Parts: sequence; C-alpha cells; structure tokens
Amino acid sequence: MDGPGAVSGDLHALEVLDRIARLLNSRADVEAALDEVLALVVRLLRLRTAWLFLSAPHGRRLGVTAAHALPPALSAGEWRPLRRGLCECFRQFYDGKLREAVNIVQCSRLDEARGDRQGLVYHASVPLKGTSGTLGILNVASPGRALFDPAALHLLTAAGEHLGTALERSRLFVRERQRARLFEAVERVSRALAAGSPAAAGAGAADDAENALAEVAGRFAEACVDALGVDAVSVALGEEELRLAAAATARGCPGSRPGSPEAQGHTLAWRAGVEVPGRSLLGLAWRFGKLHLGSAAGSRRRRLSVGVLDTPGSWAAVPVRVGSRRVGAILIERWAAVPWPEAAEEALRALGAHLALALESCRLRIRARELARQEERHRMARQLHDAVSQELFSLTMVLAAARHAARGGDPGRLQEALGQGEVRARAALEEMRRLVHELRPRPGRHRTVADLAAALGEFVRYHPLARGDRVQVRVEGPRRPVGGTTRLSAEQFETMWMVGREAVHNALRHAGARTVCVRLGLPDGGLRITVADDGAGFDVASVHSHGTGHGLSIMAERCALAGGWLRLKSKPGRGTVAVAWVPLRHQPAAPFREPVEAGG
Repeated sequence: MDGPGAVSGDLHALEVLDRIARLLNSRADVEAALDEVLALVVRLLRLRTAWLFLSAPHGRRLGVTAAHALPPALSAGEWRPLRRGLCECFRQFYDGKLREAVNIVQCSRLDEARGDRQGLVYHASVPLKGTSGTLGILNVASPGRALFDPAALHLLTAAGEHLGTALERSRLFVRERQRARLFEAVERVSRALAAGSPAAAGAGAADDAENALAEVAGRFAEACVDALGVDAVSVALGEEELRLAAAATARGCPGSRPGSPEAQGHTLAWRAGVEVPGRSLLGLAWRFGKLHLGSAAGSRRRRLSVGVLDTPGSWAAVPVRVGSRRVGAILIERWAAVPWPEAAEEALRALGAHLALALESCRLRIRARELARQEERHRMARQLHDAVSQELFSLTMVLAAARHAARGGDPGRLQEALGQGEVRARAALEEMRRLVHELRPRPGRHRTVADLAAALGEFVRYHPLARGDRVQVRVEGPRRPVGGTTRLSAEQFETMWMVGREAVHNALRHAGARTVCVRLGLPDGGLRITVADDGAGFDVASVHSHGTGHGLSIMAERCALAGGWLRLKSKPGRGTVAVAWVPLRHQPAAPFREPVEAGG
C-alpha cells in the first residue's frame, strides 16, 4: 500500500482509529478542538494537509470550519479559495451521493487556486456521518498524482464516522450547556423582577400606573443586559399602540444613539413615550406576536430605527403577550454579528413570558389598591350616612321642637330643646372632624415609624368615642436609627395606618372597649402593629363562615398586597388582639388569605 494515506496492516489501521477515537472522546466540545483533530489525522495517515467543511446545526449549507497545513494557494485571503463557489465534493454532499470516502480527481478549487499548491493535484473527500445524517466533509490530500487506494479510503470512511459521531455528541453537549446558561440568565432576570420595589402608592391614576409599568420595564431591561451579556435592551409597552418605556445598555457601550442611556443603566427619560413605528422590529414583533432573530444584513438595518445601537451586528425582537392580548415587545441588540445559540429562541420566549407576568402582576396590584381605596370611600360614605346624617336629622327635629316652644311661649321647653340641639350639633361636629381627618392627604413618598405613631395618636384624639386614657399609642423597638426613625415607603405607611385606624375604630364603636392599646414594633425585618382591646370580642371562625367580616378581609388583603399578613385572636367576652406585619424590604405580594386566628 504505497499511495497517500497508506498504512501497513490491519493492526496499524486499528491503532490509528483508536488514537483518533481517544482524542475525540477526551474533548467535550469537539468543534473547539478541530485543529488538533486534523493535525492528528494528517500525522497518523502520513498526509500533507486536511480541511473540513461543516453544515450549520439546523441546515445543510456547508462552510469551511477548520484546516491544517494548507498550501499558500488555498490559505490565501483567510482561506478564500475554500469559501467561494461549488465543487464536486459539495455536489455529491448536497445530492446525497457522498456515502463513503472517494477520490476527487477533478477539484475545481485546486484547479482554480493561484499560487503555490505544494504539489497537490487530487484529494479524497470523506463524509462525516452521525446518527441523524451527514454533518460535513473532511478533505485530505498529499502531493503527487497517486490516488487513495481502497484500504486507505476504507480507513478514512471509518475515521469520518468516528469524527461525525463525536461532532454530533459535541453539538448536543454544547447545545445543552448553552441552554443551561441561557435559562440561568432567565432565572436571574426573573429574580430581579421579583425583587423590585412595589408600585408607588397612589398608582390608581393612569399616569402613575404608566410610571409603575415603566419601572418594571426598566428593571427588566437592566437585568437582561447584565444576565445575557448583551449590549442594549429596549422595552416598548402598549395594547392599542406601542410606545417606548425603558432601555438599558452595557457599561461603557460605545456607538449608542444620542441621548441613549450610555454607561448609565436604564433611564425612563430616554425617548420614553415615543410611538414605535409599525414596520420596526419592535412593531412587527408586537403586532404579529412572532419572535425574530437576525444579524446585520443591509436592508433590514432600517427596521432598527427605534433601537439603542446605531448599527447592531445581531438582534432579537421578542413579543410580550398575556394570552392572546399583546402588551409589549422587547428588542435585544449586540454589536457582534454572531448567530444566536440554538436554545436562544426558547429562552427569549421565556423572558417575554416573565416580563408579561411581571407587568400583569403590577397591573393587578394597582387595580387591587384602587379597589381597596374605592371600598374605603364607600365605607366613609356609609359612616356619613349612619353617623353624621343621623345626628343632623336629630338636630333638625330638635330645632323644630324649639321653634314650636318659642311660638307657644314656653321658655322651659325652649331651653331644653336648645340644649339638646347643642349636644347634637357637637356630636355631628366631632364625627365630621374624625371623618375629615381620615380623608386627609396621603403621606409623602417616605415617612417614619414615629410619623405613623403620631398619625394614629392624632386619629385617636379626634375620635368621638376616645376619651381620656382609653386609647394608648406607643412605639416599641430598638433605640437606634432603625427604631422610630425607620423610614417607610408610602405603601407601607398607608397599609399600617389603615389597619391601625380600622382596628381602633372597630374596638371603640363595635366592641364597646373600655381600653385599647396600640403598639408598634420592628421584629423580623418588618414593621408590626398590635391593637389589643378589652371589648366584647367575637368568634373569628364564625365571622368568616357567615361572611360578616368584610372590613377584616379588606385589612388582610391590604397586608397581603404589601407582602405581609394579618392575624386575629379573639373570643366572645374576652377582647380582641389584631396583629399586622409588613416587610420593610419589599417582598412579592403574598397570596391573599382571610385573617387567621392566632394560636395561644
């Protein structure tokens, strides 16, 4: 066996295949070690050179991937002769005729190569077979006009099968590793969304709701840049029309558009509110609900007019939908013109689903708060009707009696009627003062625990049933900056103010309590309010089963929306203890439950 690729005997052939197999099995990512593999094949088979064409993981198009010891005529211009045109081995591959190693005696690439070919005239083409098909072609050559004999071709076919199987295994490993990394990034984005601050209190108005949703979009964009390692992320929101909401760039990202959030993280001011063109990538993803992955290709660049980067190398446009309802779109941009990993589409769809869930959760929180405020307004209206209206009606009757007494010339009855009228007027005035106090302007963005104690004390002072020392309000907690001066968000302040106010009012008006004690504390990284009274008490389970504890349900729901809880301990004739707790650091809204009866 004197031709190229000659080996002496079956034993040597088995040794060659064994060494090739051992090298392939020692590499998890075979494609990253192809140069080493080709060098070993050339050395063991006593060849001059080898080069490799591989198809993409999803597709049949071949491209030169690796080479070893190419002559100058083939290596010129970064392997330019190997990158252009078709040749006989390509035709056999695309026609499905390349089933085993064959001699190629008319190679257009060798014939047309200009320069030093180092004596190469012919080459052999070897199919790289895997279990799912042929992955590519291995070409090998030696100087001279001698052809590879049948034994050498048989050995090359076996080596090609080893290499094809190893490549298939390697691609599966790389695909799963990429998928794991992508979904690890998705998990990081999901955690960032869950850890974000809640929407600001008072977000019932349309503009506040829009700001809250834009805040969610901004956190998402920042987290995506950090977790995915991309250069820019833009988020646009809308159901009837699509408008930019937020964007983020990598630190020091060059070449961004003027006014973009370069090196600053996301900014809600960056073109926020600008309507997105329907033919842009964002607009198309939003309108048709289809994910688009691409790389720089002339005519498509104009569709990126709403992106952050001037000329991105690759991008992904992701629809954001809640069921069939479109709520937004995401544009992810990279400078590098590299293809997206195979698992990218699945991971990007998951990112879109996470953002949709966060946006819908934010909308539901805003809606729940607005409904809670409406319920409070309805309760205030009922109190106006039940208390003030009744007092005023009684006052009109007393004044009518006084008028009759004055007409009848009965000074005694007149004085009595005027005295009763004064009492009724004072009672109505006290009730109005209390209600006006409850309707005072909401707290600012930040208040302290001491402010909450003062607000509850002021509420008690104006309550018509609170006299003398019947109600006590005090702050309990560590005497350091995290004590009474601990700052509360608007939501935390408003939630605990509402719970404390309602608990005190219920104790005085409905339970007939002689003494009510309100305590504020800071256990377990949160704010706790305890309201204990010596009133009539009630059966907690009975209230829930008969559906009469509507006010208690509202208190529990407000605590759950702030990530906390409400617990009750009460028995008929033995008073009531209501305990509410909310975290000082934001936690996701807790699932709503009716206020439970505390043990002990």
